Amino acid sequence: MFKLRAGRKIITRAVWSVGLAGLCGLLLIVAKAAPEGTALVFGPWSRWVSGTLGWVFSFTKLAVAEWLLYALVVGLPLGLLSMAFRALRRRSVWPLLTGLSRAALGAVSIGTAFFLLWGLNYFNPPLAGRLTVEPVP
Repeated sequence: MFKLRAGRKIITRAVWSVGLAGLCGLLLIVAKAAPEGTALVFGPWSRWVSGTLGWVFSFTKLAVAEWLLYALVVGLPLGLLSMAFRALRRRSVWPLLTGLSRAALGAVSIGTAFFLLWGLNYFNPPLAGRLTVEPVP
């Protein structure tokens, strides 16, 4: 029963990972093809996300990147140790595959969040072009 349930979870995570990676690829193609449309959609979204994150993290002296870095530094070794102990305790490869599928989904989720929150900004038209001013060298 455990193998069947674990196998389903592994496949579900793999499907989600492929779907999120496909979403990033599709957004990349659209952003390259229509940078003006990207600016119209991404501009308000970016301001709202930046304002919300700024408000949430204004209660501490640490920046968002520091929180993420500390979570990664603490979470990655703990996750790897947990995955190894489960595999050794059960003497099976299923906990290892489950842990790897979790790690893959986590990595793709972080990549998708980065791309949606900040990465699309690269495809905006240059600021000088949007402001209709000539850049001074």
